[in-house]
Amino acid sequence: MKDKDLLREFAKKEPLCTNSACRMKKKCFRHMAWDYLSPDRRYVTTISPSLTGAGGKACPHLAMPTARLQPRGFTHIYDNMPHAAVAPIARKLQKALGRTNYFSLKRGDRPLTADERTTIESACKKSGMAGKPQYDAWEEGYE
Repeated sequence: MKDKDLLREFAKKEPLCTNSACRMKKKCFRHMAWDYLSPDRRYVTTISPSLTGAGGKACPHLAMPTARLQPRGFTHIYDNMPHAAVAPIARKLQKALGRTNYFSLKRGDRPLTADERTTIESACKKSGMAGKPQYDAWEEGYE
């Protein structure tokens, strides 16, 4: 995924910044993504310019995400496990991630965050799974 694609995705999901006086505007995704908004968007969430580092203060909304590979979906995570071990791990993951979120992530509705991935991998490791869990796909995203 290229930077332009990341900025388009960022512009769909995150609040944006329109403060043209900001000294960090050339590095901040919130400001750069403004140029990549879809022309058919009717409404956009923005951050008030008075809250974006006025007076030389560091901006608390500065967004400089890093691009990295993120896993998406884990429908085959239990394939190489004994049947008796599956239910306890699934219950632990549903409790840790939330039941609805667990099934959404398992289907691959969105990429897993680093914390969610750590939760899944530690639960599998504690259950005695050899190796790391297999995810359905990997994609470049930002965190």
